[in-house]
Amino acid sequence: MSNAVGQSSREKIIVKTSIIGIVANVFLAAFKAAIGLMSNSIAITLDAVNIIIPKVESGEETENIMYWASYAPRGNRGFGATAVRAGR
Repeated sequence: MSNAVGQSSREKIIVKTSIIGIVANVFLAAFKAAIGLMSNSIAITLDAVNIIIPKVESGEETENIMYWASYAPRGNRGFGATAVRAGR
C-alpha cells in the first residue's frame, strides 16, 4: 500500500514540477520578447519565439511532434511519469 501512496506522491511532484517549468518558460519568452521589441533587436525577439516554437526542419518532424503531443486516439501522449515508464 505504501508503494501506491509513494507513486501517487511522486506523480504529483512530477506534474507540479512540469507546470512550474512551463510557466517559467512562458515568462522567459515574454521577457525576451519585450526586451527584443524595446531594443529593436530581431535576434532577441526571434530567440523568444524559438523558446515557444522550437526549430522544426521537416514535415515528418512536425507530424511526430504532433503525435507525441496529442492524447489518444490522435496521438500517444501519456500523463506524468506513466509515459516515461511506458517507453522503456
